[in-house]
Amino acid sequence: MSDGKVVFAAKYGDWISIRKIWVDPETRPEEVAALLVGVRQSIDRKLYDLLGVDEPAVEEFAKRLTKGKRKGFSSVSDVFSAMGPEAYRVGLSGACPPEALPAAKALLAQKVLEELKMSPEIDAKEFNKAFPNAKIAKPRGNFGKKKKK
Repeated sequence: MSDGKVVFAAKYGDWISIRKIWVDPETRPEEVAALLVGVRQSIDRKLYDLLGVDEPAVEEFAKRLTKGKRKGFSSVSDVFSAMGPEAYRVGLSGACPPEALPAAKALLAQKVLEELKMSPEIDAKEFNKAFPNAKIAKPRGNFGKKKKK
């Protein structure tokens, strides 16, 4: 691998995301891949929020669509073939403004696949299992714990 760097820097309103890695001949490809997975996850978290898509509502709709379905490829086909174009529109109508419907549909497809254990993307947890020596850093902050008063 050649010398160089991979840098992602974003600032929009109060959202700031900076990811960077210096690359030298000793840098393993999975270290660069770990950075790219982190960049994608950072973007994904902000994308739907910026477009006004209610991610929890879309996730709940995906759970209703997949309830009682077996995990696997055959269920993916069953879920998507059972829905017509109007079912998407009706199911997602309260989850986004009309102009964001294409983004909500994309998120729905992703959430349905995740519910059926067929995620279309590798996440940090799966990446860390596959490449334990190239850990993706967890985001900073207090997630889930209550702050002491």
